[in-house]
Amino acid sequence: MNKFLRTISITITCLFLQFSTVAQTETIEEKAGFNSLINRIDDFSGFGSFILNFGSNSKDGYVLSGGGGAALLNNTYYIGGFGLSGNINTIDQNLIRRSVDINYGGFWLGYIYKKDMLIHPTGSIKLGWGKATTQNTNVSDNIFALIPQVGAEINITKWIKVELGFSYQLVTGINLINIDASQFRKPHIGLDFKFGWFK
Repeated sequence: MNKFLRTISITITCLFLQFSTVAQTETIEEKAGFNSLINRIDDFSGFGSFILNFGSNSKDGYVLSGGGGAALLNNTYYIGGFGLSGNINTIDQNLIRRSVDINYGGFWLGYIYKKDMLIHPTGSIKLGWGKATTQNTNVSDNIFALIPQVGAEINITKWIKVELGFSYQLVTGINLINIDASQFRKPHIGLDFKFGWFK
């Protein structure tokens, strides 16, 4: 019985010492100003967006349209996803005109500077994966797209914003459809219509 009590006493003492050490460590971390990514997020909101990108290839204009959504952190940074699709007139390596359906989607990261100003600057980058498919032959190819953008956003109401942006569409992975990838690497003018909860 004495051995049992001794074992219980030792166990309780060890647990007490362990909890005391943990509590002391937490106190030291608090005094040192312990920081984490979550602790730095004071405001959290979000929005959905209707996206239009206007470009030109072989003197023919085209429009890529789609949408996206993102979580807005501290009214400054946002992270979310997007999708875009459209039709681009191209010329293949045999000088034959080809109409190509292009669609891709992926991650959307952005930055908003001084969102309370009527018009304020923005910057974003889209990283997406998808396909380019020729309409007549139905030959398709997997693609990767990278679209950096800078722009200006205007506050229409507390829950509607419109962004005018200038971007450049970088596309890689074009191998099968006999069309040079440079015909998909084009500057774009973008219009983003954002609807959401902007604190």
